[in-house]
Amino acid sequence: MSESATTPASARDPERGPTRPPVPAGLDRRALVVAGALAGLGALVTAARFLIGLAALSTTSLYAVLPVFALVATLATSVALWLVSGRGGICATSPAGRVALRIAAVTQVLVAVLAFIPAVLAAGPGTLAVLLLTLVSVVAALVGAVLAARSRDGVRGVAGWALVPWTVVALVRTVVFSTPVGFALGASSITAVAYGGQVLTIVTLLFVAVAWLVAGLRTAR
Repeated sequence: MSESATTPASARDPERGPTRPPVPAGLDRRALVVAGALAGLGALVTAARFLIGLAALSTTSLYAVLPVFALVATLATSVALWLVSGRGGICATSPAGRVALRIAAVTQVLVAVLAFIPAVLAAGPGTLAVLLLTLVSVVAALVGAVLAARSRDGVRGVAGWALVPWTVVALVRTVVFSTPVGFALGASSITAVAYGGQVLTIVTLLFVAVAWLVAGLRTAR
């Protein structure tokens, strides 16, 4: 039997190699660590806002600072999502995942800025725009997280799975407080869901921060 009969075509012709999936870019560990730190900052600011909101029940003057805390927390998490959406981020093998995370990051900023302007929320179209942008943001973040979780890269997969709980909580809160579902729950139930949702948001965002920090630092070794 001749050598040409036993040698694969790809070996005989270097230009005709077997079809292989694209090799993902190396993980940008610095971006992941910085994103984890920003996620932690967002969780801490959200926790501070939650505590100030509880204190504001008896001291109404504290309500004025709540939008500022919300804006800072949103900016921190938005930058974190943007940092992990690059080619060296958690969705390196999924262009759709990268786009989804960037959409989530941008729309979160838009929602935070619009919600910071009282005139926007006072108008019907403004409120509807904020609602739609919020829905787009949480759905995009969930899609990006799921696509990252499906990555065959162990570190990226873990980072994606860590993001899923936070996005699910955000989606549930959006649905409950922006649709007739909230009215169907009743006053007492909606209050419990509101407080429980904020606590879950803080816990899941802290989980994201720890997971990303650990993954980024371990990869650095």
